[in-house]
Amino acid sequence: MPGWPRDLPFHGLVREFGRKFPDDSAAQVAFTGDLARTLVDSGVSALAASFIVKELKERPGEYTPAYLVHEFMPAAWQPLYVTEVRAAMATINLNPVGSATLSENFDWILLTEQAREKLAAITDANVRDYYLDQRFRCDVFGRGNRQLGPEERAERILWGRVCARAAAARDPL
Repeated sequence: MPGWPRDLPFHGLVREFGRKFPDDSAAQVAFTGDLARTLVDSGVSALAASFIVKELKERPGEYTPAYLVHEFMPAAWQPLYVTEVRAAMATINLNPVGSATLSENFDWILLTEQAREKLAAITDANVRDYYLDQRFRCDVFGRGNRQLGPEERAERILWGRVCARAAAARDPL
């Protein structure tokens, strides 16, 4: 959260309607994906804002049934706010270090100047997530690490060595 609310109606549709059919879970999710697209085309606004419904309509081949089953059908699936994840990690002495996605460690890359100014006036850093509106996060947690200030963190990242690795089959360079 907070990037998931637009997909919650699709999630509910997959879980509720998919389970009513005797086929395997891949067929169930395929059926509910088709049902969602049909409902959107007929004007169901609760699904029209869904990121995944839009993706399934525009790029159906990029989302395999296995992925959709994994992402939307588990009974325990529940999007969490970063504060909830951090609280759970703290119970095992893990503290947030940053994002595994390099650019997400720099607000000057992700956020407008106005957003950065607003966030500077707010002491709770978790409000930042509302500006980002992400569906997936790649947070890194550590145990017993020294917290770096924003300047030192930026300096270490900017002056560190970063290498890109391309899969040879896709890009021989």
